[in-house]
This record gives sequence, C-alpha cells and structure tokens, in this order.
Amino acid sequence: MKKVMFIIVGLLVSVSVNAATLSWNSVDTTWQTFESASLITATKNFNESNNQAYTRTLSFNVADGPATLDGLLVETTDAQFDIASVSLAGNSLVFNALTSRWNLNNLVVLATGTYDFVIDINNVIKGGLLNVQISQVPVPAALLLFAPALLGFFGLRRKAAVAA
Repeated sequence: MKKVMFIIVGLLVSVSVNAATLSWNSVDTTWQTFESASLITATKNFNESNNQAYTRTLSFNVADGPATLDGLLVETTDAQFDIASVSLAGNSLVFNALTSRWNLNNLVVLATGTYDFVIDINNVIKGGLLNVQISQVPVPAALLLFAPALLGFFGLRRKAAVAA
C-alpha cells in the first residue's frame, strides 16, 4: 500500500511542476519581437547615426516563476554602437570583445513579476541592427522523474531497515 502511495504522490509532484513563461511587457513599436515559452527576442534597426546619449528600456514578464535565465545577450550586426552599460534586475552584463556581445556571467533567478532590461547607449556611430535575447534554463524531463524514484528508494531502504 505504501508503494502505491509513493507512486501516486510522485506522479502528482511531477505533473504539477511547470516551467516559467517569458513574454515582452511593453516594447516600443519600432522593435520587432519574438516570443516562445523559454526565449524572447527583440530586434531594432537603426538607420541613422547620432551623437546623443539615451537609454533603451525593454520590459518583460515572468509568469509561473521562478525562471532561471541562462542566456542573455545584446549583440549588434553591421553597426557601431557606443554602449555604456547593460543591466537586468541589478545584474550587469559583461562585454566580450571577441564576440562583440554583452553576456550574463552567471545564472539569474527571477520570481514571477515584471522586469526591466536597460541598455545605456552613448551614441550610434553607424546605423545597424541591435538584437536583445533572453532565454531560460529548460526543466529536463529526467529531473521530474528523479524525485519520485528517490522517494521510492528511501521507502525501500526504510522498509529493509525495519525488517532487519
């Protein structure tokens, strides 16, 4: 009877676990956006060059959190941007000179809510494409099956210890 109870509880736990969903909250209409459950992308084409400093803020939502972000990058294509800093929820991104991208150094866990992704640009030296991509760590199916198996092993071990 206890084995059956462990199996039922394990199935309920594994079925009720959901991965968080990412979505853009408010993005200027000049940005092209793409959304899937674990990846959101915003792209903007700059046709002009200017010498003005400005800040671009992209707001996004995390639903059914928490979400663990593993990929967060800002990259430019055929462009020269003088980007001063990039940050998300108090975490600064680091510029990688080899790939010309701003990357997140470590995993960031975000609870359910709305977050701002801030890009401080000193000026656009030459027009081009600015791409922002945010992705999260997927929850593997094996992890969902591991918890019920572990509970079962502890149950068998306890039963063997009581019988001895």
